[in-house]
Amino acid sequence: MFKKVMIATDGSERAEKAAEHAFVMAKACEAELQVVSIVNAGSPREAYEIDPDFHEETEEMTDVNVDELKEQRSAPEQKVVDNMVAAARENGINNISSHIATGDPAKEILSYARENGTDVIVIGSHGRSALASAVMGSVCTKIVHAGEIPVLVVPVHEE
Repeated sequence: MFKKVMIATDGSERAEKAAEHAFVMAKACEAELQVVSIVNAGSPREAYEIDPDFHEETEEMTDVNVDELKEQRSAPEQKVVDNMVAAARENGINNISSHIATGDPAKEILSYARENGTDVIVIGSHGRSALASAVMGSVCTKIVHAGEIPVLVVPVHEE
């Protein structure tokens, strides 16, 4: 039924639980497993709200190499993807592709899915109420509401 199954991961417990389902689906359907992770670019305004020293730090940065900065931000995501690929191989899946991008996670996941023929996206969720998800604008909620590609949402209630 499915030829390409995507697991959207951020390295969290939710993603690991969702991956278990993605692995079963990919193996049962003999499908390609697409492991996708997105570096949330965020805006400078968001960074400033999180870290009050952000403004001072950015003023001190004069010779910023954008490619180097992107590579530094992507390094943790590469480790997440590598770990997920290794886990998939341990589960007997050999047809695996991976992708890391920078940007808005929901938009980038959907873009990759459209461009690469993904049949189903598997993603973990906090298991929050509909109201909490709507207010917080979770990545999972945005992907589901886009309605472009079937989505398997694996709820994980964190304690």
